[in-house]
Amino acid sequence: MPAYRAELIAESLWEFIDEDRSVQTRLGREDSEYLARSVPFYATNQPLADISEMRVVQGMDAGLYQKLKPLVCALPMTRQQNQHQYIRCHAKCDS
Repeated sequence: MPAYRAELIAESLWEFIDEDRSVQTRLGREDSEYLARSVPFYATNQPLADISEMRVVQGMDAGLYQKLKPLVCALPMTRQQNQHQYIRCHAKCDS
């Protein structure tokens, strides 16, 4: 994968899940990018609830998503949820 594409995906994913609606990275994308699509939507601006949300991030395609899918964890969490779920997920992803 070209370095530019990796950086585009990483920064766009960061902007997709960060808590604000302003672009703070060089290549990141926010609402304007996603609202201009044929099926418009807003960036979530919160942690991914499901890894399938990565599919819409700028620079991601079906092939790369399929390669990353077994390596990524996403858990819908609230502050009240047990943090052990998070730790188990990351332990599984790291193995």
